[in-house]
Amino acid sequence: MQRIDAEDDLLQGAVGDDPRDYGVKTVRIVRIVRIVRIVRIVRNVRDLARSYGTRFMRTVRACIEAVFADLSIGRSDSFKNQRGMDRAYRSAMASADRFQDLLTWQRMYELSLEVWKFTDRPPVSQHFKYRDQIRDASDSAHRNVAEGFGRYNPTEFARFLDVSRASAEETRALLEKARATHLLSDDEFAALDKLAIRGLQALARFQRYLRSPAAKRNAERWRHRKERTR
Repeated sequence: MQRIDAEDDLLQGAVGDDPRDYGVKTVRIVRIVRIVRIVRIVRNVRDLARSYGTRFMRTVRACIEAVFADLSIGRSDSFKNQRGMDRAYRSAMASADRFQDLLTWQRMYELSLEVWKFTDRPPVSQHFKYRDQIRDASDSAHRNVAEGFGRYNPTEFARFLDVSRASAEETRALLEKARATHLLSDDEFAALDKLAIRGLQALARFQRYLRSPAAKRNAERWRHRKERTR
């Protein structure tokens, strides 16, 4: 009850006794309520994070930053920002003449290179079966992006990205195994896993575009442009 009363007191201070203020200060009311609730959640999660160590704390900090970012820009701006990213992907795909131009391929290829470097040194290099498994998984993640691009068909390309996603997730699982068996330090694992997550995020946005009507229109224009240049 005390917590609810505290929120009511804040709202009363924000609005005042004049009924005309209710329509004028609605935005302030919403923000105060959200701030009070978020601060309460942050305090509880912070106490929990302290008892679980630095790795959990980093995850919690990222979540908190995301919450406050959403609080500062608002839902409508978040939606506009997402639409802006989708437009950027449509523009990039429409102008991409090579698979190397695709952000998704670049992220997955970077992951593959780092995996090869990590598995090229002992003691990982001496675990031949594990080394070959994780190299093949990380290679498959970027190979399927390139192969899907070569189909020149958004629907087929999206299916190849399903395979790429599965390979990236397999790579993450094998990285987790390396960390658990002390073939990777916590910092090395965090760096490689972050690369995989960035690749998966780019892939998800790209796949959403490929399944849109705009992707089919851009693919038709691309094919016509290629035919004219032959």
